[in-house]
Amino acid sequence: MAHTYTYGGDQKRRSRAVSGGDTIPYRYDRGWNVVNEEDGSGTLETTYVHSPVRQIGTVLATSSGSTASSGSTASSGTFAYYFQDAIGSTRGLWDDSGDRLGKYDYTPFGGKYSEHGEDITRKFTGHDWDSESPLYYTAYRYCSPDSNRWLTRDPLGMVDGPNVYAYVMGNPVTMADPDGQLAFMATLLATWAAVEVALLLYDLWDGYNVVADPCSTWGDYGLVALGIIMSLGLPGGGYGGILRHGARYSDDVLDGARSLAGKPFRKTIASGGSGPNRIHKISTLQAHGGRAGDWRKKIGMDPDSGQEWHWYENEATGMVRGIKKQERLNQMKWIWASS
Repeated sequence: MAHTYTYGGDQKRRSRAVSGGDTIPYRYDRGWNVVNEEDGSGTLETTYVHSPVRQIGTVLATSSGSTASSGSTASSGTFAYYFQDAIGSTRGLWDDSGDRLGKYDYTPFGGKYSEHGEDITRKFTGHDWDSESPLYYTAYRYCSPDSNRWLTRDPLGMVDGPNVYAYVMGNPVTMADPDGQLAFMATLLATWAAVEVALLLYDLWDGYNVVADPCSTWGDYGLVALGIIMSLGLPGGGYGGILRHGARYSDDVLDGARSLAGKPFRKTIASGGSGPNRIHKISTLQAHGGRAGDWRKKIGMDPDSGQEWHWYENEATGMVRGIKKQERLNQMKWIWASS
């Protein structure tokens, strides 16, 4: 049986035609992941949901059989859920009820060792299995699991070594090559994804603490928001804390420079003390003398309303900032005594 494939100018495989049968078009996302497969009339047959953090071709779930009624969508199909190993190879398939639909084991280079249950196309390291060839299709090359090699040269040359046909430098146990250009340690990608998620959660937790702190300023809120946006768009995390601490220490440097020049502080970073009395934020205090370490954060309670009050006091000069009425200080019930 003859099969004909068509490709776009972007090198993506756009359709597969079977002699005497249908032509199956492929629809891609902005990258190399196939998101939809259609029949010859353009009716949706299968929808793929891909992992946002793993390599190309890592399918989380599929919805199939959605052509049962006219105008049906992916949500009306039958769902199947995929389980992958450390290098992204599909090992199991389950339905909505948690019943196993398939189990898949491979030889080291992706050949079929044992297979039970439903036939799938996204198999070894997420590559698209073409049973008619039989070859694995990637973005730039075809791979033969029987010969343990690529069919064509590496488009990037000898980036993986002098053998431009070798599959993942002969190490398929821990390495993968999602698009046929460059092999990499697949387990590192999964580890990095876990680190990225953990750092994002830290940024959200840090932001919650800042928002919940009644002493936080609009500047703190802005730096937290900017930090979360940076965490979503850049590798790593903890940007909110870095920005706030950077602003604090830059102000400390400016205060030191002004002190050496014999000028009053324009801003004071009250960083002295220990325990609950240690101030961790920039305090936009109009201090006219003293050292940054002389400032202490005070927390008291209004005995009438029960409202918690926060202010700053310079232990050397007695200057108070952050509370409007000096006489209210005498009515406070101290919670934390200054050190």
